[in-house]
Amino acid sequence: MATPSVRSTGSAHPAPPTEWLGLLAEAQRQSAEAHATYQRVTAENHQLYLRTAHASMEALLGAAGVRLPAVGVDDPRPWPVAEVAVGATGAQVVPSGQPVHAPVPSGTVPGSGQPFRSGSGGDRDEATPAVPAPPPQATVVPSPVEAPAPGLVLLGPQPDALRPDGLPLDAESIGALLLEVVAERTGYPADIINLDMELEADLGIDSIKKVEVLSRVRQRVGELPAADLSELASLRTLREISVKVAQLAGQIDDAGDQASAGPSPVSPKPPGTSAPGSPEDVDSEPAAGPEATDAPAAEVPTATNRPEPVRLAVRALPLAPAGLALAGLRDRELLVLDDSTRVGHLLVEELAAHGVPARLVTGLPAEARSVILLDKGDDPPAVFAAVRGLADRLSSAGGLLVTVQDTGGDFGLSGNGGRPVHGGLDALARTAAREWPLATVKAIDCARTGRSDKQVAAAIAAELTAGGPSITVGLPADGSRTVPLACPVAPGPVEPRADADSVIVVTGGARGVTASAIRALAAAHRPRLVLLGRTALVEEPAGLAGATDEAGLIRLLATGPRQAPPAELAAEARRVLAVREVRQTLRALEDAGSPTRYLSVDTRDEVVLRDALAEVRRDWGPITGVVHGAGVIADRLIGAKTDEQFALVYSTKVDGLRALLAATADDPLSLLVAFTSASGVFGSPGQADYAMANTAVDHLLSAYAAAHPGCLTRSLAWGPWDGGMVTRTIAERFRAAGVELIEPAAGARAFVAELADPGGPTRVLRAAGDVAPDVLAGQGPVAELTLARPQYALLDDHRIDGAPVVPVAVLVHWFTGLARSWRPDTGPLVLHDLRVLRRIELQEPGERLVLRGRTRTDESARRGGLTVELGAVGAKYAGTVVADGPPPDPHRWRTPEGLEEVPEPYDGPALFHGPVFQVLDQVRLGADGGVAALRPRDVDPWLAVPWTVDVAALDGALQLAVGWTLRAGVGAALPMSIRECRIHRAGTDWGAARVVVSARRTDGMSAECDAAVLAEDGTVLAELLRVELIRRPDLTEG
Repeated sequence: MATPSVRSTGSAHPAPPTEWLGLLAEAQRQSAEAHATYQRVTAENHQLYLRTAHASMEALLGAAGVRLPAVGVDDPRPWPVAEVAVGATGAQVVPSGQPVHAPVPSGTVPGSGQPFRSGSGGDRDEATPAVPAPPPQATVVPSPVEAPAPGLVLLGPQPDALRPDGLPLDAESIGALLLEVVAERTGYPADIINLDMELEADLGIDSIKKVEVLSRVRQRVGELPAADLSELASLRTLREISVKVAQLAGQIDDAGDQASAGPSPVSPKPPGTSAPGSPEDVDSEPAAGPEATDAPAAEVPTATNRPEPVRLAVRALPLAPAGLALAGLRDRELLVLDDSTRVGHLLVEELAAHGVPARLVTGLPAEARSVILLDKGDDPPAVFAAVRGLADRLSSAGGLLVTVQDTGGDFGLSGNGGRPVHGGLDALARTAAREWPLATVKAIDCARTGRSDKQVAAAIAAELTAGGPSITVGLPADGSRTVPLACPVAPGPVEPRADADSVIVVTGGARGVTASAIRALAAAHRPRLVLLGRTALVEEPAGLAGATDEAGLIRLLATGPRQAPPAELAAEARRVLAVREVRQTLRALEDAGSPTRYLSVDTRDEVVLRDALAEVRRDWGPITGVVHGAGVIADRLIGAKTDEQFALVYSTKVDGLRALLAATADDPLSLLVAFTSASGVFGSPGQADYAMANTAVDHLLSAYAAAHPGCLTRSLAWGPWDGGMVTRTIAERFRAAGVELIEPAAGARAFVAELADPGGPTRVLRAAGDVAPDVLAGQGPVAELTLARPQYALLDDHRIDGAPVVPVAVLVHWFTGLARSWRPDTGPLVLHDLRVLRRIELQEPGERLVLRGRTRTDESARRGGLTVELGAVGAKYAGTVVADGPPPDPHRWRTPEGLEEVPEPYDGPALFHGPVFQVLDQVRLGADGGVAALRPRDVDPWLAVPWTVDVAALDGALQLAVGWTLRAGVGAALPMSIRECRIHRAGTDWGAARVVVSARRTDGMSAECDAAVLAEDGTVLAELLRVELIRRPDLTEG
């Protein structure tokens, strides 16, 4: 064996005894790091509890301070996320006037997919609330670090933020303030309201008005502790609220007294609070999307230079399983709710074979916390009621919810699923995932046609035990696996489907932003329009002409001869405004050149609808187009939503469309458009019923498009508009949170453009600007696995000191599987700083391992940065995964010079690998590196694990690196860390390949090299850069 002559930074001889002190110090450092990780995880869990409590309150109020999940058309990488720099020191200089994003430690909750707060609101970016920097000078802000006690930060605002106007904080003073604000915001005379009135029943204050009232109170009172804000959700009267606010303000007072008077660095700020002079977090509306017709229209702002709405289409993206189980799958007995087929029984058996305890039930017991709801999509109210029964437990203590539907395995995108109404189940799951951050939630669309019951059960069990944390997963009958994603799509050729001869029926088009869209259609093509709505065009009472808003009308109505309670006055004021808006829309349409009729009907009543349209046909001819924009909302968290609210919201959207399709079944429709909402695409806290209804509409239109290819069919999901349900107050709060709103004129143009693209996709999402989404409020994915035989029996051929040990290459599989589930549409993945903190051994009866991902806020955030830790208690392995790595340089990987053939590479203790892991062939090594061919890997037992990468090939590259350390004079060594692992080809189809090692440095105790896996044609499949190998203390130099 040749003595190394190059790349040596120290002695090439065996390390003297004193160098073992270095090994001991390294072991102590790793132990301390693991302990620090345990402490940080504990702190993060406490932070997650505080955030969850606050998020619950904000969701009920319609929290809208969340970014829309839209990406720019020119940049196909959707999912930039926030990142936390671990252990960073130093400071960052923030230029004057720019917002400082205060880092908030991320929680680690299950999730995947594409989260999002939507409808007329977006998701709150809870991870990085913006705090504006003082304008006079640059502000020095410490780099993000792990917060040792996040709870203390939440409860310690500056004292002068408590009562900006000197208001006393006792219940009596708060009560007087509430009455003042309610009178100001509603128009009620002060003498007709009192503290014992209920906000909804007596005062008619809906969630929109509640946002305004409580926001104004918070401005006057100051910040309130996030951990207790959720209690306000259960309070009904003004008096109850005044007492609670006084209690919360008192807590802040106590905390403020203990706060340090000296200057301090910017601290993480809980969502929903704001320092004096800083923009408040957005309290979102009941996000109904643009078609809500129950509220008066907001003032429409004048046109601005805001960008045109981004256009995205929902696609089914193929994605291999992650090889990881759902987090919490084995925490407790899993209850499978029977669907009256054999699938339930067979699924219980399949789960038992995977070591998952499960039981078939016909009803859910009160203590249920881990549940699988099999395909009950034909009865949406019953499904919702079942999930509602789980809300209290899963939102507060965590648990597991899996919904299973059959809409073709692609969530109805092909239109061939045959059961479109079942489409609401996945929207319910996505909303539950957003409302219950402590729970694990997954929606599975498993196609049954073409499969036996046993195959269906096996496919579901495989997804639960190996699919990873993806929230929404499709399992087509051909055995493939997909996830639905919103991807940028360019418009097609312009072929307008509307002209002056068209007869178009529009629901919900006389009011709100739907009216703005229809007015643009009239101006562009002048079709004949039939507007259907619930507002009866009655004359308003005399003497109201001088009032132009709800508050002004209430004041005038309160002085009239009719003495009515406040809620009735508010309802009457809204009716007056609604009639005015309808009349204004009708005049505008006629002025634009479109003959228009308005019919006050319940669009859910097919009989009434048929009669109304029959008269239209007699006068104007057959119906040629339908635009379904009607919809109502009743924002409540899942656990608080009533059957009546669900029925109204769901029926208006779904039954209204069904009735329209039935009433026009014999008409030659050339266009069919439904206004839906991003709440259906991404889920939306407080809007489970609305999300389910919109998703069911998506499925209905996909089915219609498949059956009527000549009709332009479009399900148009909108982000929030700057108008309609978004009042001026709400719009200001959206903008303060950095949420782009669709300008009405731009949204109207986008609508007209959709009606001129007959070849476009059926499901389209329109959102304002190039807005970066958050993913479940910046929290990372969680998954688990059980390291046990027989699945991991191959590790018996990877023994160190007689114990089967997990190789580093298997970590790459686990980490990339978690990251790919989190960011399924990214390019090549790069693992940074993959390091071994403590080795994991294969033991009996098997060890449960948990992978936790934390999204990051440093430079890698734009590339989907995710810090991953794996272990049971504390971290055993850790690394950071970044999406869209740099392309490889194929010229870099030349064969090193001076190599000698090694005929028996596994003849010795250094390469300790048993037959399964002996993948190297034709090995040649030298002081500068080595090269080897890879033997075939598509054989048992490698096939027992659903790998996300070619683990055998990666391990072969590391084996060659170990062989090189023998030639480099270090002796037998083990890889302990990899600075960068670049995976250029996902999956395991790497075929015939070779591995190359290039030396970097050596000393007596360690070595560093680069390695790569190359295809036969030289294509770089994977690169392992700066692999650090540490000499084994139990072996002498070979």
